[in-house]
Amino acid sequence: MKNARTFIILFFDILTMFCMGFIALWIRFDFNFFSIEARYIDDQIRLTPMVMITFVAVYYMFRLYRSIWSFASVSELARIICAYIAIIPVMLIEIAVFGINLPRSTYIIAYLLDFLCCCIIRFSYRFLRYLRSGRGRDRDGERVMIIGAGAAAREIIGDIITSVHVRYHVVCIIDDNETKKGKYM
Repeated sequence: MKNARTFIILFFDILTMFCMGFIALWIRFDFNFFSIEARYIDDQIRLTPMVMITFVAVYYMFRLYRSIWSFASVSELARIICAYIAIIPVMLIEIAVFGINLPRSTYIIAYLLDFLCCCIIRFSYRFLRYLRSGRGRDRDGERVMIIGAGAAAREIIGDIITSVHVRYHVVCIIDDNETKKGKYM
C-alpha cells in the first residue's frame, strides 16, 4: 500500500510538472493559447523533461516520497520549501546550458504553480482524512473530557477526531494554565 501511495504521488507530481509550464505560458499570454509564439511552445517542450527529472530527483533527495503524509505538518512543509530553494540554481543552470528562452515571468509563474501543486498533493491526503473523519459534525459516542492542554493532549484529540474506529466525542479540555483558557487547540 505504501508503494502504491508513493506511485500515486509520483504520478501526480509528473502530471503537474508537465502541465504547469504550459499553464504558465497560457497565463503569461493573457489566457490566450493562440497568442503564444511557436518558439515558446518548442522551448517549453524541450524544458519539460528536464523539469521532470530535476524536480523528481530533488524531491527524492529531500525525502518528499518517504513521508507519512497522514501526519503531514510543518516539518514536511519545511522540506518542500528547502527542495524548492535547491531547485532554483539547478534550473537556472539547465536553462542557460540548454538555451531555453522563455519569458522570465513564465519561469516564476510555473515555479509558484509547481510549489502550490506539490503542497496540495502532499497535504491532500491529510485533508481528505480530515473530511472523512466527520470533523465538525457531532459524533455519536461517549463524551469525554481531556485533562491537560499540552502537546500530548493535542495528539490524543487529533487521533480521536480523525479515527473512524474510536467513538469518543471530546466535549471539553481542562488545564491549570490560565493562558490556555478559551483558546482553540
